[in-house]
Amino acid sequence: MVPIALGTTVTADHVRIVIEDMRQVLTKDWYSNLPVIMPVAIAEVGIDGLTVNQPTGPLSSGCRDDLVTVNGIGIPIEVTGTVDDAIARRSLAVTGCGNQPLELPAGEVVVEVADGRTTGFDLDQLLLASQAGGDALQPGALPREVPPGPATTVDDSGRVTTAGSIDGATNAYWLVQSQSWSSGFEATVDGANLGEPVLVNGFATGWLLTDPSATPVAYDIEWTPQRVVWVALGISGVAALVVLALMILGRRQPRRTPAVTSPSLPDDPTLDWPPWSAGASTSASTPLLGTAMAVAAAIAVTIAAALNLPSGWAWLAPGLGAVAGVSLRFVRARNLPGLVAVLLLSASAAYTVLQQYRNDYPPDFVWPAEFGRVHVLGVVALLAMGILALRDLVERRRTDRQEET
Repeated sequence: MVPIALGTTVTADHVRIVIEDMRQVLTKDWYSNLPVIMPVAIAEVGIDGLTVNQPTGPLSSGCRDDLVTVNGIGIPIEVTGTVDDAIARRSLAVTGCGNQPLELPAGEVVVEVADGRTTGFDLDQLLLASQAGGDALQPGALPREVPPGPATTVDDSGRVTTAGSIDGATNAYWLVQSQSWSSGFEATVDGANLGEPVLVNGFATGWLLTDPSATPVAYDIEWTPQRVVWVALGISGVAALVVLALMILGRRQPRRTPAVTSPSLPDDPTLDWPPWSAGASTSASTPLLGTAMAVAAAIAVTIAAALNLPSGWAWLAPGLGAVAGVSLRFVRARNLPGLVAVLLLSASAAYTVLQQYRNDYPPDFVWPAEFGRVHVLGVVALLAMGILALRDLVERRRTDRQEET
């Protein structure tokens, strides 16, 4: 208890308490494993001469339609129990006003509860039950104890697979994978596929087995989307080995015979004009593509960019197409794609550094998401570098053809 003396008599209808400073106490965050400051709270406040009678006995909220909504429509319900149970955070009964059953429409149904800070009741969990055929099931008819399931063992548990055995099943039972529900999970029992999983316990993935077996059966659960990841990693590994082999064992270009057969070749080096100058050679100052081909390349780049840009940013695709067309048509713009890439990456890096300095984001799994505003800059920069690589390829092929002739 910490007494606070005001030093003077205060008369007021409302009292507001504000915490202006605190002593920091650190703990480890369960997700990032980094130190975080624990929140401060006031457990209880008392004022001399001001008392509130402690309620006791039965508790009833009365009929209220602001606690639960179904598809946005308020449902009249009543919360009943005892004050002791409410203070101890034990379960309270939630029933429809007048014991009227709740009729749910066909299709998707969204059930929402109000924030307890404004309504006085925290509805942390609702249990909806019905009989076979859809008739309402009274709360008193619900089973109070769940019968034990068959003995289950886990023989192997990896990052994406779980395998084990089930023994002693006498009734239908649920096989539950206690991870967030996803249709990507696939389960088999003795090699037989169990089909699509369903949502269990409000979050988990499960399958209902209606054919019990008293003898042990083997089950396997796999996160199937990982198969695509393994294939992609394999392709990436093979591609990396191919590139490494080309770097080490790549064939040498055959030595070309000089076009001049005279034995008296010039010994002194010669200087050439920059490609953008008036005195440049014809090959260096000639555009790589004609107008028609440059326009066709710009259209192709525009389509490719529109397919690869993030959602909502496809309007940038014509700009990238223009950069490609200009750099392929005009010699002086040959380095335009590289300039665009450098400027965009520099802006993205500057924004990232500034935001990190200002907000001190923790280095966890969601760290990249803090800079989502400039994600598109990185994508556009990569596409611009792709345009630069395309231009270099076209230029190299033209040079090869000229040397062959």
